[in-house]
Amino acid sequence: MGIVGIGVDTTSLSGKAIGISGFAYTSSNIQGNLAIGVSGKAFSNNGTFNTIGLYGYVDGNGVISSGVRVYNSSISNINNGVETIIPIGNNSVMKYALYASAPPPTTNFTITNTSYAGFFNGGVYSAVIITPSDKMLKKNINPIHSVLNKILSLHPIQFDFDTSFTTSHHLSLPLGSQYGITADEIVNVYPELLQIVHKPEEHSLGNISIPSIDFKGVNYIGFIPILIRAIQEQQSLIDSLTYKDSILTSQINQLLSTVNSLLSTINSCCNANSKMNSSNVSTIELSDETIIVLNQNAPNPFKERTVISYQVPEKYKNVQIIFTTIKGEVIKTIDISNKKGKSELIVYAPDLSSGTYMYSLIVDGNVIDTKKMTKE
Repeated sequence: MGIVGIGVDTTSLSGKAIGISGFAYTSSNIQGNLAIGVSGKAFSNNGTFNTIGLYGYVDGNGVISSGVRVYNSSISNINNGVETIIPIGNNSVMKYALYASAPPPTTNFTITNTSYAGFFNGGVYSAVIITPSDKMLKKNINPIHSVLNKILSLHPIQFDFDTSFTTSHHLSLPLGSQYGITADEIVNVYPELLQIVHKPEEHSLGNISIPSIDFKGVNYIGFIPILIRAIQEQQSLIDSLTYKDSILTSQINQLLSTVNSLLSTINSCCNANSKMNSSNVSTIELSDETIIVLNQNAPNPFKERTVISYQVPEKYKNVQIIFTTIKGEVIKTIDISNKKGKSELIVYAPDLSSGTYMYSLIVDGNVIDTKKMTKE
């Protein structure tokens, strides 16, 4: 049988019904016996009412205002300051074992404008962490560019936390080797990811027992889209270098083929000269320097960058490359009159929509050639 130090039970058919048991002590070692300091239990059979087991409301201007404060000094195998459980099988539409809400800060994170829905001074386990990402919650949406150099400027480190702050300020810092980036370095590159953390002072019987402390923190989740963009920029650079390497390899192979062909021709001429009179031998030289050529862009399809090589003899005056949609709508016209001969045009199109486009080589007003290119 349980023992209740102070107990008030109320039953009401209308209005409010409040029940509380304040202090309980038992020395009984009977299995299953309970000692409850404060217990709230509520039951309502009217669906229009709220049913609350324990409710705390504070309205005051004290130094510390706590709706509910729990201090657990037990040496039991399992210690829970606050335990909230929704049992398996509960068929409620919405289930929140613990719901905490606080107003957002009116400015960026500062010491004087601290607002947390939850402050956990120690490890936190979560099977899934979800952050708001719905497009309808966002505005001023813009793509991010040129992040690779910023990421490369950072210096990841291995370190140990100074656990002396555990004693001086009750900071539950993890033990052992840690990996991260100092907030002092982040502020110079991505200040938006810097957060100022304020751990409040702790009181005991109205006196300050542990002083407050302010320190810098980093929003590592905010780094994820920046790292994704950095990987994309790096891959684009790799693709570009791979393309240039393939072009160089192709040119080397062509030179080797030309050298082998010339050697074969020389040998044939030498052999022929020993058998016939030189007056019966004719020599010609072939060249494509007088030919206009528009090559297929590479790579194709492409993501952000592609290269178009072409050849226009110097004798021509006006030379242009025109980019159009598949329907013939002009996107851009590039004048290359001062870049004739064998040359390349590097095309950047990170903001171009995916699809098929056309580009044409115009020489002195005449369309020489047109090719398709595909943007992924």
